[in-house]
Amino acid sequence: MDVSLDTFESLTGWSMGTGITGATCNHRNLIASWNDASLIFSIPSGSKNKTITKTYVTPIPLADYDNIVFNFKSFYLGNNDFRKKSDAVYSIQFGDGVSYYFPSNEQFTPVIIPVGTKTHIDSITFTCLTDFEDAIVISDLRGVKDELPIDLLTAAQKSIEWHIDRIMGNGIAIGTVTAEPGDTTIQIAGNWDFTEIFAVIKITDGTNTETHQLSNAITGKVEFNSMYDGKSILHRYTNAQVYITAPVVIGRFDKEIVLPGAMIWYTSPEPAPLTARLSEEIISMTDLVFYLVRDGLRYKWSLVIDNEARSPELVAYITTAIRAFFAESIIWICGRKYTFEWDQTAVDTDPVDAYDIIPKTVYTVSITIIESVFSTITLPIYQSADYIFIPSGA
Repeated sequence: MDVSLDTFESLTGWSMGTGITGATCNHRNLIASWNDASLIFSIPSGSKNKTITKTYVTPIPLADYDNIVFNFKSFYLGNNDFRKKSDAVYSIQFGDGVSYYFPSNEQFTPVIIPVGTKTHIDSITFTCLTDFEDAIVISDLRGVKDELPIDLLTAAQKSIEWHIDRIMGNGIAIGTVTAEPGDTTIQIAGNWDFTEIFAVIKITDGTNTETHQLSNAITGKVEFNSMYDGKSILHRYTNAQVYITAPVVIGRFDKEIVLPGAMIWYTSPEPAPLTARLSEEIISMTDLVFYLVRDGLRYKWSLVIDNEARSPELVAYITTAIRAFFAESIIWICGRKYTFEWDQTAVDTDPVDAYDIIPKTVYTVSITIIESVFSTITLPIYQSADYIFIPSGA
């Protein structure tokens, strides 16, 4: 389970120390979780103890989450060796007066801060800990509580939806409608080729938008089932545009099929024990404690993506988006980037028998995840100027 706390897409609300400048960044490889942008800050030499701060009018609650995750890159001061506080180039505070020191990698990587006893975020403050020149990128602040497989399924769903939106926009325009609130039957004026039972349509006039699934469709006259926005029209429309959409849904046996649409299923994971499970990594530290993670069991998850529609043209639309997802081979799970492989040939099914089979294409991909790697261990620190000592028996 995860939720976006701040997308870090806009400089609105940010204040910067003297000489520090900020801008939005649109480089796709430096944007996490399919957001539209990230933030990049240029930090001149001589900026030690200067800050980059954002204060929230309404505190952000953290009660349901174990970790705070954001993605970070240091262009000039990236340091993969993070064992003591003096290795940190930056610290971050969340309005509670506690400074968290974290690794500043030269790669665009997630930073993980345990929620601990924090109940909310009042503000975010990055503090420069050196006088060296740098440029940093921050993206996508999230509250995270790991829950597999639902995290994996929703991540795949969001990824494919992002590509469908990019390729199809609102969907395929099929006509217009004039309707009143409460109408349970509407007449679509235009092309009815794709208005069939179980299709999901979007109605929009630029001000109001609603989505319905068709329970009946005869020559452009359609009725709705209870899914999405329900069985009746919500708003008044005059010649509003109607689109056929392609929803992406997580497979369930108790819900209606969506046509066209993509349905995501999974098979039970296979163990892939390639980790020692003894290695530990410091992910962040404060002046009093530091936080370790230990490698857990590595699992290989298989996702099955059913792309179904009654029309070959609609199957092709969705297939284009799925292939674009496979071409990038990246999936963001709870703010963390994973890569995957499309390792099985797609299976096409055509309606060739004497009963109703829906044309579809089935894709299978494999994603390997170390399931318990983010279980956090908190140990007290006894610290000299340069070294950390872990107490005996801790």
